[in-house]
Amino acid sequence: MPKLTNDEVAEFLSERGHLARIGTVDADGMPRVLPLWFIIRDDELLFTPRSP
Repeated sequence: MPKLTNDEVAEFLSERGHLARIGTVDADGMPRVLPLWFIIRDDELLFTPRSP
């Protein structure tokens, strides 16, 4: 599978509407997956639980 270039990754992440997801496992061993909004600001990827 071909890898994306840094420019292609930046272009994809800058498109509106994408959500990140964070996955954890709780104390009972059940998986939890939550959506996170993100923005790119000054070449940093910032996450927030609320719409930007």
